[in-house]
Amino acid sequence: MPYLLVTCAGLDQFPPAMKAVIGCLVVVAVLAIGGAVGAYFFVWRPAKVYVAEFAKLKEIPQLNQQVKKTAAFNAPADNVLAASGVERFLRTQQAIQSKLGTRLDELAAKYRTLSPTPGSERRPSLTELTSALKDLAGLIVEAKRMQVDSLNQNDFSLAEYEWTRQRIYEASGLPVDMTVANALRSIAEGKSAEATPATAASAVVPEKNRELVAPHVRELGERAALAAFGL
Repeated sequence: MPYLLVTCAGLDQFPPAMKAVIGCLVVVAVLAIGGAVGAYFFVWRPAKVYVAEFAKLKEIPQLNQQVKKTAAFNAPADNVLAASGVERFLRTQQAIQSKLGTRLDELAAKYRTLSPTPGSERRPSLTELTSALKDLAGLIVEAKRMQVDSLNQNDFSLAEYEWTRQRIYEASGLPVDMTVANALRSIAEGKSAEATPATAASAVVPEKNRELVAPHVRELGERAALAAFGL
């Protein structure tokens, strides 16, 4: 900082009162510059990295276009699942879980980090939140690639898979909040996630659906994190 050094070196030519004023200005300038540097290293630079990593979610619409089955899906009016649909869904989830391996646990752990237990006063710090989201975006995109491969292997369109997933988890009785999944979808599409509501549950769960899903509740629970992130 040559300018400040020259200024300080020439202070002897000024009266004592002026020296004090100039000294204060120098201190203010140093603090201001230091604050700007601190803000860059502790706020702006991490935020820039966070934005860059989170922008990876914009890859999701492109990945969705790789789903081969694009025919319109007409959901049955009675919302009753077919046994074959349940089996295909379970195979799809199982394939994603198999490819993710222990990273499924990481996905679930990060989801818990971002969603504190209801009633808890603790919230993630800025550093924790930035780090979690930065790492999470890449993992979600990676899992999305696996999902697209599995959808193609099991002859699912996106619309049919999402409808089947919702009906299955309703019938299982497992509480899966889709707010995060809907928010992630909005962000991927370049929309605001602030006013994104959770997916509404069906008013009535057909008994046939409960019967088909009952033997698989445990494994569905183990993969609930996939559903929570729209996978």
